[in-house]
Amino acid sequence: MASRPLTGLAAGLLAGAAGVTAHNAVTYVHQALTGSASPSSPASDVPARTADGATPAPVQTAAAGPLGGTVLGVVIGAAAGALRGLSTTPPQPVAAVGVGVAAWASALGAAAATGAARPTTPQQTAIEALSHLAYGVVTVLALHHLLDPRTPVVPR
Repeated sequence: MASRPLTGLAAGLLAGAAGVTAHNAVTYVHQALTGSASPSSPASDVPARTADGATPAPVQTAAAGPLGGTVLGVVIGAAAGALRGLSTTPPQPVAAVGVGVAAWASALGAAAATGAARPTTPQQTAIEALSHLAYGVVTVLALHHLLDPRTPVVPR
């Protein structure tokens, strides 16, 4: 039988993938509603610039940037799952915010390390916060359903 941390890690991989999907959905809905090519809300080129600064070999950075974000989201989900497997279970709202902040901080750190970070508008910052919060909420809820399917989402 698998150990609880290993089970948490496996569940975290799946939960992280679900969280990445939620993050992308919020981002793409925003772009669809505001027009991603508009000057007030351009599509972010930070993922592609981050990949460009992080890869020594020539690669298609327009694809490598989002792929790197997906990998980062799945890895953070795996880490959250491993922690949850060790019986580290803060209240779900706290966990959701923590996982979302961890994802956002990791993305910002990668962008800063590669020189791709740039100033953003308050609107861009707000959508980044919302999309990473969506990532955290979906990741934590997916972890809960994968690891504790018989318990209520929010304890009574």
